[in-house]
Amino acid sequence: MMPTVSASPELQRVLEQPPETHVDPSGAALRWGVATRVLEILDERVEAGTRTLETGAGLSTALLALKGARHDCVVPWQQEADRLRAWAAGAGISMDGVAFHIGFSDRVLPTLADDPLDLVLVDGGHGFPIPFIDWWYAGRRLRVGGTLIIDDTHLWTGRVLSGFLAAQDGWEVAEMLPMRSSVFIRTTAEDTFRDWVDQPYVLRRSFHAGARGLIRKAARGSTALRARAGRD
Repeated sequence: MMPTVSASPELQRVLEQPPETHVDPSGAALRWGVATRVLEILDERVEAGTRTLETGAGLSTALLALKGARHDCVVPWQQEADRLRAWAAGAGISMDGVAFHIGFSDRVLPTLADDPLDLVLVDGGHGFPIPFIDWWYAGRRLRVGGTLIIDDTHLWTGRVLSGFLAAQDGWEVAEMLPMRSSVFIRTTAEDTFRDWVDQPYVLRRSFHAGARGLIRKAARGSTALRARAGRD
């Protein structure tokens, strides 16, 4: 990835000298990482002392270390944390602000302190139900005005979580990177999703109100198909 015009020195350094966090079975480096735009968002929103948490590890971890965030990184593989520490040591970068929590996020996140967070990046496991668990335990710790980033929304789990929050009170869409990532701002500390009837995304996709509900849903589907056919 090439440095962007508006990149800070920290972001430029990560893009020019990226850590090789992920490797294949042969030991060859894998170029996995969040989109450059996501790194730009981290660069814009994080400064020294910002409280951050991510599931997964990589370029984002390196950038957050350089920015001086108080960062929790939940990653299942010790080797990935070791590679990031080795990269930082070789580059003369302090990792003092980064706390690695080794283990699968569904087990680690419930054990962490419930302190408020300024930014959360959900980019760990993508199999069902892991992104939802990551959001439930980490995203809900965000302070009002805090930033939630969901990566890999081209996958069903990320796409559903993104769609759910886009329709839900208390979360404002800040940016959508199609087939890549979604960025949200938390707008209220109140729990707005106590049951399925309080969740517009679930309500719209459910058959309810008995036979009348089924008829209404079928009618809406028929109307949508006719409208689409008229546009084609």
